[in-house]
Amino acid sequence: HEHSISNDIITGNTRQTISNQIKNKVMSEIQNVAATQQVAPAQQVSIVDKMVATIKGIDGNDVKINKRILMDTICKGMKVSDSDMAQFITLCQVNQLNPFLREAYLVKYGDAPSQMIVSKEAFMKRADRCADFEGIESGVIVVNQEGVVQNLVGTFFPQGLTLVGGWCDVYRKNRRPYRQTVSLQEYDKKQSTWKQLPATMIRKVAEVQALREAFPNTLSGQIYLIFPQHISN
Repeated sequence: HEHSISNDIITGNTRQTISNQIKNKVMSEIQNVAATQQVAPAQQVSIVDKMVATIKGIDGNDVKINKRILMDTICKGMKVSDSDMAQFITLCQVNQLNPFLREAYLVKYGDAPSQMIVSKEAFMKRADRCADFEGIESGVIVVNQEGVVQNLVGTFFPQGLTLVGGWCDVYRKNRRPYRQTVSLQEYDKKQSTWKQLPATMIRKVAEVQALREAFPNTLSGQIYLIFPQHISN
């Protein structure tokens, strides 16, 4: 009788243990299944992710530009906001600027705001497409020791003259020349390129300003200017 009671107790304890083990295993399986069946929340797709700019390439074929392409190439490693990226893609689309031909740049330094910039070469290309464009003349403005101001063609000037500015004339068919003069003091950024090539830089500024005035419907909206030397690195 005692042996029977002992067996009953052992059997009862064993059943309870097995029951707990099964319960724990079932709960574990349920949790595993639930975990595998969880669906990751859908990633929100912003407007800029869907934007595509179509630019005519130099061979006449379309070049597609979107956020992914830009972030993998010319904007790689830059922390550019979606808002700035959307504006840059729009700038390229509206003005048919190809960033891979150095016609436009999206520049970002550290935490500073992004800058959308159009190169001087882009201005020249756009002007050259106009049927009535008849070329430009440009140079530097210098002052001699007597205080006499001279306009010289090109960027060369002899010693004894002080560089003070740049000038440019843009010619359109059946129109007067569009002239712009710019002050070196106003535009000199005291950066390495301006220190090394002040005459070249101020002459380019004058050219862009004159091109804007001569072609307001084509170039007036492109408000930023940079030269490739600034961002060669």
